[in-house]
Amino acid sequence: MNKPIFRVALVLVSATVFASSTNCGALAQDDLGLGVNQSKPAAPRTHATRQARPNRTARPGTHQAPATRANSGAGATMSEVRQDVVRELERLATPQTPDAQHKIDVINKEAEELFQKGMYQDALLRWQKAYGESIETKYSEGQGLALTGMCRVYVSQGKYVKARHLGENAVEVLAAINSRTLLGKARIALAQAYTGLENHVWAAKQLDAALELIVSNADKEPLEAADILRMSGGLLLQYKKVKEAIQFFQGSAKYSEQGGDLASALWMHTHVASILTELGFYVAALEEAQKAVVISERIKDPRAKITALSSRGNIEYVLGEFYNARLTYDEAFQIAKTLPPKGDMSKEGKAYLLMGYAFALVATGDDELASRYLNQVIPFFEKEGKYYHQAESVNAMGILKANAGEAYKALPLFAQARDLQTFIKPPQPGMHVMILRNMAACEFRLGKPRESFQHLKTILPFFEKHKDRLQMQKAQVNVSLAEVSMKLGDIASAETYLNDAITLGETLKDDSSLWRAYTLRAHLALIKKENDKAKEYLKTALSHFRSPQAGYFPNAELLRFPSSRREFGLQLAALVASQGMTEHALLVAEQLKEERFISTFMRKGATVKATDKDVYDDLMRQRAHLHAAENASTPDKFTKEWTEWLTRFSTLARENSSLARLIAPYPTSVKEILETVRQKDVTVVDYLVGEKSSMAFTVDPQGRISATVIPTGEDKLKKAVADLLTQQNGDEHKVLKSLYLELLPQAVRSFLPISTDKQIVIIPDGVLYNLPFSALCDADGKYLVEKHLLTLAPSMRYLLDATSGAGGAVNMLLASNGNPMEQEEASQISSVLLPDPVSTLTTRQADLETLSNEVQGKSVLHLVTAIPLTEANPYSNAIPFTKGATASQLFGIAMPRDLVVLSGSSLSGAKLDGDAVQAFSRGLTYAGTQNLLMSLWKAPDDARIAELVSFYKHKKEGMNAAQSLRKAQLLSMSSDRNPRSWASFQLLGLGM
Repeated sequence: MNKPIFRVALVLVSATVFASSTNCGALAQDDLGLGVNQSKPAAPRTHATRQARPNRTARPGTHQAPATRANSGAGATMSEVRQDVVRELERLATPQTPDAQHKIDVINKEAEELFQKGMYQDALLRWQKAYGESIETKYSEGQGLALTGMCRVYVSQGKYVKARHLGENAVEVLAAINSRTLLGKARIALAQAYTGLENHVWAAKQLDAALELIVSNADKEPLEAADILRMSGGLLLQYKKVKEAIQFFQGSAKYSEQGGDLASALWMHTHVASILTELGFYVAALEEAQKAVVISERIKDPRAKITALSSRGNIEYVLGEFYNARLTYDEAFQIAKTLPPKGDMSKEGKAYLLMGYAFALVATGDDELASRYLNQVIPFFEKEGKYYHQAESVNAMGILKANAGEAYKALPLFAQARDLQTFIKPPQPGMHVMILRNMAACEFRLGKPRESFQHLKTILPFFEKHKDRLQMQKAQVNVSLAEVSMKLGDIASAETYLNDAITLGETLKDDSSLWRAYTLRAHLALIKKENDKAKEYLKTALSHFRSPQAGYFPNAELLRFPSSRREFGLQLAALVASQGMTEHALLVAEQLKEERFISTFMRKGATVKATDKDVYDDLMRQRAHLHAAENASTPDKFTKEWTEWLTRFSTLARENSSLARLIAPYPTSVKEILETVRQKDVTVVDYLVGEKSSMAFTVDPQGRISATVIPTGEDKLKKAVADLLTQQNGDEHKVLKSLYLELLPQAVRSFLPISTDKQIVIIPDGVLYNLPFSALCDADGKYLVEKHLLTLAPSMRYLLDATSGAGGAVNMLLASNGNPMEQEEASQISSVLLPDPVSTLTTRQADLETLSNEVQGKSVLHLVTAIPLTEANPYSNAIPFTKGATASQLFGIAMPRDLVVLSGSSLSGAKLDGDAVQAFSRGLTYAGTQNLLMSLWKAPDDARIAELVSFYKHKKEGMNAAQSLRKAQLLSMSSDRNPRSWASFQLLGLGM
């Protein structure tokens, strides 16, 4: 099964953070049946032997000589001899006193503590001492407890014959004194011994007898009941009775809590959660972890809370609730930072907590912090010889680098994780396969297809050894081999791998493999000049591509295919367009763009309106859970669940389209696009940016749709746009001319309107949100805004839903911090709008609630206050209305329908990839506004204010937002043609 590997750390977190400091809550390894026996089991008994009850044996430490007349005294009968021996032993025995019993109880307790710590030989010596002293004092309870303990030691060592002898004696001794609780424990230990000897009939009888003893007395002795139920559950795990074992463990937690042993109850819930996670029952596991969190609130030790939160965070991560996992781990991390020196966590506990936190950070795109924590835990795991977790962490660091587009840095990390597999015992085939796939993906992206092919080929034998597992990965690896074979020009091999991939993919209903497989099959058909077949394959590819099961979902551990979904999707779009299916290619591009935004919205923890929260959380959680369940099983098991999810989403799309667009790509048809473009009389230029190349689609009012491949990829565009935003070296014109030719080739320009009255709507993608399109410069030195009326749209779906706003009068709420420059801007804007109403709000005295109340009924909200927009997490950008307010909270307020202006915004950060501009435009659109005017950089104040005043003057005269901005920019340009003085403002919306 393709399960996330990180969850394995859960048991260790629980053990090292909290349970190690509370012995009452610890479980022996063998109690859970987790492979503690490393020695070879005794030979199975014959069928006849299994049916017969084993003979009783002498108690350890005694010697039974043949009792015959010859050695017992002349003339004495056997009965007389026996009575003489008993009287003599009674005379020599140490008197049974409370002090003697207490001493034996202490020894037994010490032995138990040593056993829980895994110090089995030391525990055995203590139990032997307790046994000897119990014989001397005739303390049967102590004797039975010691015999039970010794039996458990020998079970843990795989010495089942000795364990059986001791267990049988323990049962005999305790049965004689009717000690129900201790007898129950002895029967459990004996059952474990019988299990080791494969005498399952007698093992089952002992287990049944033990449970009968405890059930009748559980409410009176809840802690003893908890102990026996726990041990019974461990035994049932050995029998592969997992469901029954979990029920027993849950009963153990219940009685531990009932008896006041909250530490044991918490520990048990986290272990049940771990078992359920291993089985792929993630939702049930999360419920158990949440129970542990609730119990931890009642325990004063903060380490208990850390343990419970770590358990919950781990399962949230496995379930794909990455942002929730991050919040949970962050809470645990903050608690750990407050621990006093004497109550601090162990180094091991800290390492596992940091590892969990780092994985959640990788999944949510916080690369810098994730890298810092991984760099702390990797040396620790290496030093301690914890190779499994070292490999996990090194692999996660590789994923982090690969996601950042640094495959050359990721590859050596994956190679290191692969080399560590040699030291991991027992072997972990799932992890090994995953790391080899990561290496192959990086090598392919680095232009090393032969090396990629060899690593993928190395994986195939794993599938033969594990036919009941990894089947979904097998389909994906075959598709990957086909893609690499195509790159190598090996058509025959590509066809073979494709046939295998499609056969298995159809069986498993794995759309994520099938859309790629049919795309490659179409490419092969085109090579053979079989155009009709190619079109049919492309239609099949498109049907699988649109499936939500195939959609992009972040993974912090695995690069599933050599090419990313976005890059391979761009290839699909190009192939489809090349076959005259341009409309379908446009829909592919729109889906890829929507998937990217929705993923960012989810991963970064953006919030929605309070009225939408329950529906949003539920649908997003269900989708994440379905993806997680497929990784643990196969997609064919969840067809019904996906159908139900799609039905719910379709209903929401009809009732609340603005919310639906934040959950999944909203249904769009080419017919609807063409009708809207014709009705609004605009020309649309829609971009899709790929890793190595891009595409531009044009749609005009005459109903024409075109697709053009642009040989410029994301990295080149990022560098060019970053230079425009951050550097002032006089090379702006050179960069703007180059971008003009690349983004507006002749094939695109031929569709653009000649008249400046005809509007062009540009739908950017990725880094292009940061590009001032109005400043693109042609060979004659003319800027694009000089020839055309421009605006940008957040998405194609927005363009379809937007309606024209009212021109003329402006009813504004103007908010500022009140410093001199802001006062000047507010004063000039207010004066140009008179007598239209302008309300003012001083943000130093306001909060979000005040803003929400004041903005009602206004057509424009103008924020004078400077807002630096960071790309790392645009939804956490601070909004200056109250301490801690973020962009996400701003998006939850009902915004003016006509326009929101961020006059002092500017972009910053190491990665200028367009996420911040897109986040604000989409977020405010969701909040109700139709247009957003924001600045990409901090232009000179005088020029900026003059341009805004001109903008509002033209708007008051009846122009729409797009026309007003163009007039203002042209006026500014007449004074200074340097784009830095006039091109900073970006209008996102229909502009009408």
